[in-house]
Amino acid sequence: MYGTDLCKCFTNNLYQSSLLCTKEYLNQELNLFIDNGLIFILQGKDVKQVLKNYFRFLPNQDFIIFLDNNLNKLKDTGISCNNKEKEYNFEIGKFCPFGKEKINKSGKYLLIPHSSKQTKHTWRNLFKNKKLGNKFLEEVFDKISDFLKIE
Repeated sequence: MYGTDLCKCFTNNLYQSSLLCTKEYLNQELNLFIDNGLIFILQGKDVKQVLKNYFRFLPNQDFIIFLDNNLNKLKDTGISCNNKEKEYNFEIGKFCPFGKEKINKSGKYLLIPHSSKQTKHTWRNLFKNKKLGNKFLEEVFDKISDFLKIE
């Protein structure tokens, strides 16, 4: 399992830092892992945008349909859909090499919200609902866990 928010390098521009660190270290770091069963944890949608230069991300449609069918149950859980982009703040799927800078790794991914001041309400709601034993949230996490199991 490998997780990143791509901020190991520092410039005065956070986006530039992400690009620099990705180019400098990502291939090296991913080569520490064998290909079979690699799970990539992406912390935030900005990370996914940077990594689209290297990987094609194929969201799991069954999970999206499940969330779409349960929009009313998502309220206040911390899981939300950006109506403009039609993307959820949690996503699972598969990734494979892509683009001129492709890295020859493939596997599954989990996209989670970045843990920042802007998303503290998201994480607070998730923790509160988990603590209260929200059955729907448990079902969501079970679906994520089942998908990420190594085959």
